[in-house]
Formats: sequence, C-alpha cells, structure tokens
Amino acid sequence: MKKLTGAAIIAAAGAAGLIAAGRYLFHTESNTEHMYDSIDYGMSIIGSEYSIKKLNAGKFADMSMKGLMSFHVDRYRIEGLGNLAVMSTKKKMMQMSSIVITPCGVNVPLASFDLMYIMGKRKYIIEFYDLVKDKGTDEYRGVLAGLEAMRDSFSDIPDIPPKGDEKEWFGTCSTVIMHKQFTMKDDARGIVMFMHALHTYLEAAKRVGAASDEDRAAQQKNTSDYVDRLIAESGISTAMFKKAFGEETTRDFYNKVFFGCGEE
Repeated sequence: MKKLTGAAIIAAAGAAGLIAAGRYLFHTESNTEHMYDSIDYGMSIIGSEYSIKKLNAGKFADMSMKGLMSFHVDRYRIEGLGNLAVMSTKKKMMQMSSIVITPCGVNVPLASFDLMYIMGKRKYIIEFYDLVKDKGTDEYRGVLAGLEAMRDSFSDIPDIPPKGDEKEWFGTCSTVIMHKQFTMKDDARGIVMFMHALHTYLEAAKRVGAASDEDRAAQQKNTSDYVDRLIAESGISTAMFKKAFGEETTRDFYNKVFFGCGEE
C-alpha cells in the first residue's frame, strides 16, 4: 500500500471538509424549505376551517439569542377559537417551525406543534394541554378520544426515547402527546402526521363550538396559571428564553403573543 504523504493527507482532509460543508449547506437549504412548507400547510388547514386575522406581534416579531439562533414570530386571532402563534427558527444545524393554538372560550386543549429539522433527522413534538374547566364531561372526553385515535394511527413512527429529565407536572395537564423521530426519507409520512393532527384538532373545535362564559373564564385562568408555572418551573426552551431575554420579557412574550392568554 502506498504511504500517504503529509500533503496528500491535508488534501484528503480538505476534500472531506468540502463534502461535509456541502452536506451542511444542502440540509440547511432543504430543511429551511421544509420548515416554511410546514407553516404554509398549517396555515392553509387553519384557514380552510376558520377566519384568521393577523395581529401585531410588536417587539416580539423578531428576536435573537446572540450567537445561538434567531426567531421570527407571527401572531393571529382565529375567529371563534383563540390565539395563534407561528414561530420559525433558523440556524445552520437546526431549523424549527412552531404553531401554537391557545383556545379562548372553546372547550378543547391548547395545541402545540414543534417540527424540528436537524440535518437529516426530524423530531416532531405535538402536544395537547388540558386547560379547560372540566376534563370529565362527555363532550371533552370525546375530543380527547378523537385525538388519541389520531395519535394511535401513527404508531409506526418511532417515539423519541424519554430523557428522564422531563418536568413531571407537564404530564398532569397533557393527556395526548406525540414525541416522534424519523429521518428525512420519511418526510412525507411526518408531514401527513402533522396535518392530520392539526385537522383532527380543528374539526373537534368546530364540533364543540363556543363554551359558556363560566367555562371561558376558567379556561383563561387555567391558561394563565399554566404560563406562570411554565416560567417558574422552566423546561429547556423556556430556560433558554429566560437566560437570553430575562424573566420579565419572557413572561410578556408568553402572555401577550405566544399564548395570548386573552390578550387582544
């Protein structure tokens, strides 16, 4: 076997570096396209069921964690349902789209969709939080049954293994969760899962319709309490926000834009 010279080794390393750089560039561009596509798909599904009005996100429209990542946030009101926040996050190694629907006066869960693109891997975090006044009504149990059936229909997609450091209280207010991981070759199945989950949720909200004033007030209080606890007992993303922007700004962002909590 021919012995490699120092120059040959350097050249080989340079070629490998170019290949790796090209791979990063390809994934960044491709994943960014997927990220924006997922937002477009989501907005199209919501718009087919409800009237949507864009609201002013103000100073929270564009935020940056120095040296880490930047965020763009759009806020909407879904007429007859509640607050909608749409966030996109971009950096070289990871892209993410987030869609959060906070109902106000409709007895359905708060819905959160985080779609993460990490090079050739994907992690989809879909969660439904029980913040209604009474989780035991036949109506609400029917909503959860529909979401659970939807979740079970995607059992072929592998779950993300639990890390063991999840906050226990999250489980007390979230009956239906989907933490899924797959590779880019299964993108079609992944986006079908996201769209089906969103459609199932919106169909349930349309079927349930407007709640009583008493239920509406209780739901708003439960949502506000959830945000308070989220900030006090931070998960990973909230801890990052608090570290970058401070607790007061994070609280304002959550209350006024990301979850709405009854704010116009």
